[in-house]
Amino acid sequence: FKTLLIDYFNGLVDSEPQLDQIEYLYYMDIDMMMGASFPLLARGLDKIYRTEHGDSTGDKVPKVFMFMDPHSGKFALNSGFIVINRHTSNPCLDSWKKAMDDNPEFQFDQQALNLVVESGGSTCKLIGMDSTGIVTFPASDRRLKRLMKDRRYYPLIHLFNSCFADKMSDKITKRFVAHVLLLSQAEKESGKYGKQIIRAEYSAKWKESN
Repeated sequence: FKTLLIDYFNGLVDSEPQLDQIEYLYYMDIDMMMGASFPLLARGLDKIYRTEHGDSTGDKVPKVFMFMDPHSGKFALNSGFIVINRHTSNPCLDSWKKAMDDNPEFQFDQQALNLVVESGGSTCKLIGMDSTGIVTFPASDRRLKRLMKDRRYYPLIHLFNSCFADKMSDKITKRFVAHVLLLSQAEKESGKYGKQIIRAEYSAKWKESN
């Protein structure tokens, strides 16, 4: 569905014309959450995709921006958060979608993304953004505890909904989410916030694909 983001948004513009002023779209996976103010995130991203890679640089090649993931191994780009230009990024999304359609055995969109990265070409650029100070990828109870102790809540926090999730205890993850989101006692007890239960076969398939 990420690859259809522009089409979906343009459909909204048909009924809400004021949205047509929007140039850049952000997509965020369900296992990511905000840990600090959105303006702080937006300012950091704006510098990357406008100042460093914008049209003012003379580079007109369609682009999609993603953060570099320290845990991803060969999948250096993490597709959990992407920035696209709704007027120019479709060639990149189309290539990504084609890679998915041509490889129905893939379990994760990251695998198709890797094919697009390897193919290179001049029709699309996938830009890796430095995650320093903007996004963190906690993948252990120790890391979650450290973040809570330091109260260092980054603008974006990616709580992996993958094989990393089964390495983190439900108790610690729920406490971390409660800290970041400032949940009330009633919200904590509602059971609506915390770690999703990850099926063993889901984790196994991810490991096989890597």
